[in-house]
Amino acid sequence: MSNAEEDDDEGALLTATPRVLLIRGQPVILAADVARAFGVESREVAQAIKRNPLKFNEKHAFHPTAEELEVLRSQRVISGKGWTPTLLTQKGVVRLATVLNSQKAIDAVDEMIDLFLHVYAQLREGVTTVVVEHPSRLVPQEDDVAEVRKLRKRLVKAIGTLLDTTLDSKRNTTVGEALGETATSLKDHLNAWLKMPQIKNEQIAAETLKVIEQTRDIYERRQSDLKRSSVETERITLENVKTKIELVEKLLAMTDKLEPGALAQVLPYFQEEQLALAPPSRASSKKAKD
Repeated sequence: MSNAEEDDDEGALLTATPRVLLIRGQPVILAADVARAFGVESREVAQAIKRNPLKFNEKHAFHPTAEELEVLRSQRVISGKGWTPTLLTQKGVVRLATVLNSQKAIDAVDEMIDLFLHVYAQLREGVTTVVVEHPSRLVPQEDDVAEVRKLRKRLVKAIGTLLDTTLDSKRNTTVGEALGETATSLKDHLNAWLKMPQIKNEQIAAETLKVIEQTRDIYERRQSDLKRSSVETERITLENVKTKIELVEKLLAMTDKLEPGALAQVLPYFQEEQLALAPPSRASSKKAKD
């Protein structure tokens, strides 16, 4: 691919879902949309492609020509600024996952490797019908999406119960009160998370793990203090906290198994209806030249 101005998000007109464009007879997606799915900045995608010329050719990614740029701007896919986007093919998205240094990209590569080894093991055994484990990680299935919704609701309820659980019966302090801003931050994101059935919110997982870690730390310190005391009520209170922690951990793990991965956020769009870009009208072409 030729060298070009590095991408940023300023020229991409953002949409709720990635737009698939039909250019040069093949479906492509803006690098800015792919970057969001992998949790990186667009410039990191551009740099990864530029620094790996042997891994990216026109079959993986390319820059639009001047005429194609005019079409993209006229149909408001990108802004009219002096900005040249990178367009990635489906093959390019998969290749990109192997060179990006982000947790989502690393997880995506693991998913591809796991899928290959899982299918390969079945083929070696002579099976004629291959079974894919947790297919919703790659292509969201309707039943699994519904199950994710149920698990998310159970997880949110379990987190709420944990935060409302009494931690210190003498002071009548709850876990949420003890954690302060950590608990408040997590609560602020939970309701919005429930409304996104197909997209995993990494912040929720990170904040939930933080709540678990801090709650367990408080629990262990309280447990140590009680070794010097024989107050049975306090022991029961702490065991209740421990039980709630374990339930949240279990539900978080169950949800993670069904949550779609980064590839599942991008690749399925290639199978949907693409936006076929029509050439600009003569009037617009003349205006652009003037």
